[in-house]
Amino acid sequence: MTMENPKTLLEAWRAIEPQQIRTGRIKTSPDYQPRNERIAPFRDRSRLQEQSRSHIEDLQDKLEGGNEMEPVLVANIDGKLWLIDGHHRLQAYKRTRRETTPARIRKSSPREALIASKAANCDGVKLPMHTEQRREAAWQYMAMATHQGRFRLPKDMSSRALARIFSTSKDTIQRMRRKLEQVKTEDYSSQACDPGTGWPMWKYVKGNASRDAFADVPEDIRERRQTERLAASLAKQMDKAGKTRFLNALKMLEDEAVQEAAERLREALSDEPEEDC
Repeated sequence: MTMENPKTLLEAWRAIEPQQIRTGRIKTSPDYQPRNERIAPFRDRSRLQEQSRSHIEDLQDKLEGGNEMEPVLVANIDGKLWLIDGHHRLQAYKRTRRETTPARIRKSSPREALIASKAANCDGVKLPMHTEQRREAAWQYMAMATHQGRFRLPKDMSSRALARIFSTSKDTIQRMRRKLEQVKTEDYSSQACDPGTGWPMWKYVKGNASRDAFADVPEDIRERRQTERLAASLAKQMDKAGKTRFLNALKMLEDEAVQEAAERLREALSDEPEEDC
């Protein structure tokens, strides 16, 4: 039977006796990784990437110094081992060429694995998640617990309890509860939905935000990813230069581009033969 309460589920998982598992057997999937950098604003993505790299290096140094780490959490789903919590630790074990990784393994369903993965990083014990990532984890859990808004949340999952589990505000949780019944998945592109649950991400549902995650971005996935990386890079430059100077520079580029386009238009018009009256 699937445990629906994420706190109870994680407590049970973390109480399992750890065992050494061959590192190469542990699989990873975006379905079970709540640290999706695309959830965060563009201006924060470079910082999150740097924090992630630095954290892995610190863990690697710890292992090379002869220290051990907390076992990772792994779900045994139909005989395959999926990482639920400990992505940075697993990377550190791989970098140090450890043949085995200590893991707490629980025989689980995909649903139970999703529930655990959403809450595992929100307790503040590990590398802190971005505010938007914690909100997204709470939102996706609520969608699963209510079967996408068709049922009420479990009795033991009050707004206050959820706020504590996911380290977000009670007001945000209450706002999410009101939104659940209003969401229609067909109004959102697949790129605007969580890869594990298929439910639209909170950043595209809240307020009157665009219902399509990439309404103004070309449909080609590679082009879309490149555009996102460019936006993140520009946001980093804006932080360095200051918002005013950065926007002034963009205005200069825009004016130049408009001027060049106007010149090309004038040239094209001047080359057209005049019609006889």
